[in-house]
Amino acid sequence: MQYYTKQQLQGAGKYTSPCRNGNWNEDDVNDEHLLKDYLQKKTKGELKLNTLRFRMERALGPVTPSVIADDGLVHFGDMFQVANMMHDVFLSADTEDPDPRPMEHSCNISASKDHSPSMRNTFLMVKYTPPPKVYDAYKNSDEVLHYGQQFYMIANPGLFGEKVDDAGGTQPWYLRSVQLSSTHFSKLAAHQEVSLTHVKGYDCVWQVTDPDPSLRYKLEGQPVKAGVPVMLEHSNTKQHLNVEDLQYWNEFGYEYEVSAHSTARYHRVQVLKKMIGGTPNDLLKKSQEESNNWCFKSCSNVCRLEPSKGIPDMKPLLVKLNRQLAKLGVNGYASLRKCFTGFDVNSNGQLDFDEFMQAMAFCGLAMSKQEGADMLKTFDSNNSGTIDFDEFMNTLKKVDDISA
Repeated sequence: MQYYTKQQLQGAGKYTSPCRNGNWNEDDVNDEHLLKDYLQKKTKGELKLNTLRFRMERALGPVTPSVIADDGLVHFGDMFQVANMMHDVFLSADTEDPDPRPMEHSCNISASKDHSPSMRNTFLMVKYTPPPKVYDAYKNSDEVLHYGQQFYMIANPGLFGEKVDDAGGTQPWYLRSVQLSSTHFSKLAAHQEVSLTHVKGYDCVWQVTDPDPSLRYKLEGQPVKAGVPVMLEHSNTKQHLNVEDLQYWNEFGYEYEVSAHSTARYHRVQVLKKMIGGTPNDLLKKSQEESNNWCFKSCSNVCRLEPSKGIPDMKPLLVKLNRQLAKLGVNGYASLRKCFTGFDVNSNGQLDFDEFMQAMAFCGLAMSKQEGADMLKTFDSNNSGTIDFDEFMNTLKKVDDISA
């Protein structure tokens, strides 16, 4: 039996393949609206692809770290990078990873392998002023950061589309850490979380300490040098800024998780003393692992003592050093190599001026900074500003050839 529609019975033609059944008019209207919306977003640059491109260009935009004075010190108002010494990564903001919890107003912070200064991995140093009734030891200090002095670290305002100024923009985003709890912890390591927030408070206050426990009291109040290993201690919880050995994927690739967690180990100098002199285990002090060690990097050069013009007679000091090594017996030079390796903080096979002075003091050769600078220049045969173990040993073997 053949069925016909009402229109066909009234003499209309049959349906063909181009005919549209159902709510075809509504479909056309929806398509027109979608096309119109697409063209409007394309004109305004609001397409998801354009938004992602714009966000990446702003976050990875090149930045020249600025300094107030080229004296090798860290100043309030400097724009700098914060580098981790162990993983060779830089503290970086991830504004597109906000905290989903209500009333948090924070975004994620990570450690990136990208060494190029950009909007997301440069920070601003701002001085912290305690309440009026709280004693401030640095109230009348200069604009240089000191060991033990409290401060804020603010993300580059340009990352949020604001003008860069010494106050961190109209709505600064502070580096913050919250006490470890069942609701606040890092995603992977479950340690004390670190994030960026625009809610200013004591959770955003940090201070600089030295990695060597034996030097912390001595360096208290001394200015902090750029490029020198330091630890960033959270003032409220006394935990240190840390890079976990755990990576996760975000828009910028695989990056390391950042937390506030103090990782302790036996101090390297004490371990060397134990190997050479036999220090008992119960006297060994503990200090933080290198994952807690950071340094401030900017355009400012690391402060170093300039060698004097003309090299004075280094023979007496070298003879004294040979005598100190002779006291250690047949293992003296082997112990010296261990000493060089131990004081090579960057593990690059080279000792800079500060590391060289510490190594010489450990070997029992006390000398002034000027004598140390002159001796470093004597050992530095290739004028690199640093010294390796081979250069050191070659010079020691030629003590008799050094002229007065």
